[in-house]
Amino acid sequence: MMDDQILDPAVLEHMRQVDDSVTIERWRRSVVAHARHDLNCSGCPNDVVFAAALKLLALMQIGDQGSISDLMYEVLQDIDDDFPADKSDAARQRKSRCTRCVLNLLRDAAESAGVL
Repeated sequence: MMDDQILDPAVLEHMRQVDDSVTIERWRRSVVAHARHDLNCSGCPNDVVFAAALKLLALMQIGDQGSISDLMYEVLQDIDDDFPADKSDAARQRKSRCTRCVLNLLRDAAESAGVL
């Protein structure tokens, strides 16, 4: 099971500190560009990774300060029809795989946009 301490701390910390709408918008555009050209993560469908990354950025923009772990459960339940409704082992495993993919996309996009 992955939690906030196991995930890339630079991405998580930067996500919590970004509060500038212009920066978040630049980051969002970079996510879109990366999703079009080089999104390929095994373990989680590309459309789920893309939608989850955009949803996390939107949550940041409105100031949601929940833990990434809790936010990922919320996001995946909202966007992924195949995501288990409970916090079973299957749900935790899917969240772990998708979280890794989403944070990799966010990190790559942030680096490309000069945000990270």
